Amino acid sequence: MPPVKLSLTDMPIEIFKDILIASVQLRGLKRALRLRLVNKLFSSEIAEALSVTGLIAQCYQYLNHCPWATAYVKDHLLDRRTRELPVLHIIQNSAERLAQEDGITTEPHYSSYALRLLELSGAGISPLSVRDLLARDNNTKRSLSSDTNLLTAAIFTGHNQLASLLANHSSISEQGIFGTPFEAAILAKNYDGLRLLTALRTRNGHFTPGEIIDLMRTAARHGDPTVVRFLIHFRDPSGDTPFNPATYYLRNPKIGERLRVRLWRPKLDLSRMFNTPDAETFDILVAELQTELQDWENVVPLDSKIWFASWVGWVAMVKHLIALGGHIANPSQDGNLFIPLHYASEEGHDEIVSILLDHKAEVNGTELRLAASRGHTSTVRLLLDRGADVHSKLAEGCLYAAAKKGFRDIVQILLDAGIDPNSGSPSALVGAIHSEHPGIFRLLIERGAAVTPIFPELEEVAKSSGLESMLALLQEYKKLGGAI
Repeated sequence: MPPVKLSLTDMPIEIFKDILIASVQLRGLKRALRLRLVNKLFSSEIAEALSVTGLIAQCYQYLNHCPWATAYVKDHLLDRRTRELPVLHIIQNSAERLAQEDGITTEPHYSSYALRLLELSGAGISPLSVRDLLARDNNTKRSLSSDTNLLTAAIFTGHNQLASLLANHSSISEQGIFGTPFEAAILAKNYDGLRLLTALRTRNGHFTPGEIIDLMRTAARHGDPTVVRFLIHFRDPSGDTPFNPATYYLRNPKIGERLRVRLWRPKLDLSRMFNTPDAETFDILVAELQTELQDWENVVPLDSKIWFASWVGWVAMVKHLIALGGHIANPSQDGNLFIPLHYASEEGHDEIVSILLDHKAEVNGTELRLAASRGHTSTVRLLLDRGADVHSKLAEGCLYAAAKKGFRDIVQILLDAGIDPNSGSPSALVGAIHSEHPGIFRLLIERGAAVTPIFPELEEVAKSSGLESMLALLQEYKKLGGAI
């Protein structure tokens, strides 16, 4: 009687989950995530197995980039299972205190605050990663002081009376797990809270240049003209306007001179105030700087602002900067550093890629390799439609990068565009072995990739990485004489 073939989907769910948990435990985080990418049918079950094994706590990604980890973190927080997780415990305690302040201690009320504060921990200039949130010790280099974090939480949720009490015996400039109280006030558009904090801070002396840049950078980055105007016109006890860019420039002449000749880009760089997605905010800042500095573009070069806006995906700002006469840096004129098209392609900002190409941005192959390596299928198609050449020297490696990351659709698109499946070193077949993706491996062979000349290399990669499934595939290929 022939043996009965049983697939994973035929197994009872309890046995299937046990096998999956054991597999994930054996493979580790990186290979488990790769398994999840390749086997999309079991995506949610693999995420659950990562939670059960605790491997999820090794993830360095931010929570908003890691949706498969979100449920695990939220469950711990909402079920109040945080005692051994200090960062989540701070969030829980802060949410409980805010609910008490409202006089409403029901679970829905607590949950609402807990989720808002969890979102805040990942929303600032320096967000926390999944690993930070689930660490059993504090590796974040941030304050775990209950009062400091509760102050920030109070400002963020509009509990200004509580914030006023806490601010008298807490550091209002210290960075906790929610960022700083100032940053929380800006994110929440809590103008009364911002007035409270600035007034309290100036009782102890002037804002430092670093504090000024950080605060203005946060306000500009979140594109709120009202906050920016408030800060620009804020007067300290001496009557100065420390947040006005013109005042900052005049107060720091050495910084200004070095910026003028573009020799220095430190944390105190005035131009960081101008990184904003909002055209109105940008124009407000420029108007203030122009009162003291007519050649303001030497201090706030438009080409660097176009690069930054292209990188972070600010479509309206890219259009505005180009309209102001900003130069789009191209590799033939400006070298290969800080090229807007490269960064927009790498981040998959298709609309910005189109805008840059419409304004004569050069395509040299680098942008295609970057888009392919990050899995941006639509961007790869767009670039090919707009003249990117898969045979370009600088595009070399794009097929390998896509294969190594498991991006089968992009491998298919590149092959359809005429790329040689044997081009580049390492070979794209090596990438398919690394990603444990039999589908990509077979596709490359179908399209002419030569296995025999590099068979020993492929076998060694699979052995050294412990990729049993790919070793079995290679042996099958060998047994069948090159047909799989």
